[in-house]
Amino acid sequence: EKQIKNEISRPVTIPEEIAGMKILVVDDEEYNRLLFRKIFESWNVGCKLADNGMEALELLKEEKFDLLFMDMLMPGIDGLKTTRFIREEMKISEQEMPVILISAAPPKEVWEKYKSAGVSSFVLKPFTEELLLSTIISARGNQSETAFDETVRAESENTGDAGKIDLHNLYHISGGDKQFVKQMLESFIKTTEKGLNEMQLAAMDQRWESVADHSHKIQSPCRHIGATDLYNILNKIEKAIRNNERPATIESDTRDALSEFAFISRLINEHIAKMS
Repeated sequence: EKQIKNEISRPVTIPEEIAGMKILVVDDEEYNRLLFRKIFESWNVGCKLADNGMEALELLKEEKFDLLFMDMLMPGIDGLKTTRFIREEMKISEQEMPVILISAAPPKEVWEKYKSAGVSSFVLKPFTEELLLSTIISARGNQSETAFDETVRAESENTGDAGKIDLHNLYHISGGDKQFVKQMLESFIKTTEKGLNEMQLAAMDQRWESVADHSHKIQSPCRHIGATDLYNILNKIEKAIRNNERPATIESDTRDALSEFAFISRLINEHIAKMS
């Protein structure tokens, strides 16, 4: 129990201009989609979910949205190509619908490329309700530089160790809804286990880019529940591959990630059992 933090904080106050908005979220990770939906439902914000770029484009043909959250790394049409198509082919301007990049790290040197494609701002994963709200307010006011500075600052403030698991933010977002917390934790176990197994298979076949992609995909939920040690292992693997390194330790690091996940999943299952 000492390894798990789960205090509940007071919910944020949502301005009138935010409540009632209609937002589209495009992310291929189930955990992230569930998280966005829960937050926006509690804010009284209309929310539609898509798990790939093509599905998002089909939704945009049928409906208008005030804001779009876009993951960049997705199978098929990635977020950058999807955003360009929205701006250049569908003629949906930034003023009509800002596009906010969902990112696990500040884009930094490639930020100009995203801006030129029509991305208005970005929010770092994992995020708090307060950070999400400030990003939306900034994007609606076309204050992308302010949003950029705020999210970079949040990144620097969110790098400390918090024990094996820290469920503070998850409970805060849930507003005390234990069923939602349980659903998110079960989703974390399912999607992380699947991602780690796919990483291991790709590493055995030396499909390094696939290893990096799977690692990137499951890092955000790890950080969101405060699984710092597992996140650090996954991040180390991804960085080595992105830097064109192929150290012999990648396969052993993948095994370490599986071992760490086994310990974390046991803690989570014990926590879920006590919630019943």
